[in-house]
Amino acid sequence: MKTRQGFTLIELLVVVLIIGILSAVALPQYTKAVEKARLSEALINAKVLLDNANILLLENGGFPTNQTSLITDGNVVLSGGEKYNDNWYYTKHFHYYAACGNDSCEIEIDRVPLDYSLQILKSASTGNTWKKSCYTQLTDLGKSICKSIESQDWEYIEGQL
Repeated sequence: MKTRQGFTLIELLVVVLIIGILSAVALPQYTKAVEKARLSEALINAKVLLDNANILLLENGGFPTNQTSLITDGNVVLSGGEKYNDNWYYTKHFHYYAACGNDSCEIEIDRVPLDYSLQILKSASTGNTWKKSCYTQLTDLGKSICKSIESQDWEYIEGQL
């Protein structure tokens, strides 16, 4: 008599179950890693815009009297796309707004979909310091991202977008 060799149904189910458990553990970590990579792009672009704003403020000796776009008027090249609409710059994952005028200078970076928003503001009331805030709409991803950049002098503001 020949014996059949192969896997039993129970053995196959155990292997599928183990693969499913490993996937359930790994997938959330993978999505967080991908989002942190996207956040790196946004923070690099924020630094470019912030440097451009500082140059503009130094050249003018303060805030310009008219509304000046740091993106379209400042010859700024941001990574991730090249779609302009008024003072906004659109990429696949973020919308950027940056302008200075009258008594304030503002940089806003909104995540698409709107899980979180980064805002950098300098106004007559804040003096020489830039206020950096990360706003979240209470999504797990938004909370995770905003908490991850708190150590880099970003204020985490929950539930306001």
